[in-house]
Amino acid sequence: MPDPDWQFQLSTEEVKDYPNFEVTAQVGGRLGDVKERLGTYNFDKMYNGAAAYTNGKYIVFYGGEKSGWQWVTGYNQWAGWGLNIKEIPDAQSFITHAKFQLASDIFESYPNFEVTAQVGGNLGDGPARLGMYKFDKMYNGAAAYTNGKYIVFYSGEKSGWQWVTGYNQWAGNGPTLSAIADAEAFIKTEQFQLASDKMADFLSFNVTAQVGGNLGDGPARLGMYKFDK
Repeated sequence: MPDPDWQFQLSTEEVKDYPNFEVTAQVGGRLGDVKERLGTYNFDKMYNGAAAYTNGKYIVFYGGEKSGWQWVTGYNQWAGWGLNIKEIPDAQSFITHAKFQLASDIFESYPNFEVTAQVGGNLGDGPARLGMYKFDKMYNGAAAYTNGKYIVFYSGEKSGWQWVTGYNQWAGNGPTLSAIADAEAFIKTEQFQLASDKMADFLSFNVTAQVGGNLGDGPARLGMYKFDK
């Protein structure tokens, strides 16, 4: 009989069915080579008592009690001391712990919202920031939204809320999640108006004539004025 401590797998061994899973997005942290880590992971083999998976380039496996879980490009690679199998029972849990999102993750429904106007401040590229924002992914514990060009997301306790064109962009330290609870609230602190904002009833008024002064273009200034924003 082979010594089980050798940790080799035989073709005659029965291995239970380990289903595939898909890694869809990075939702926090600073782990590099993100695009190459995404995709469908297939069961590769049992390794140190845990199912190891690969997407063709990266492998997620348990390196043993000393090295812990690893997410690297080869079984001979090492990315520092990983968590123990007693703390993280499987590859999917380790990937989630590394702040990546799985296709199987269940999220509550995050409704769209519309940014309609800039109402103050001096934040640049105002027109491009307007429009319908849709939920993109969870990022550092908060729902991130995008209008297709700009992304509003929480970058963590140090960098805070950001409203930039990519998750790798930074516009200075923003407020923390404890101060600003969600993307909509952050946008409003930047002095932008949402379609859902409730406004007081501002009545229209009519300018009928210029009666003095030297302000130019008088006739064009006359007429009915309606509340804009």
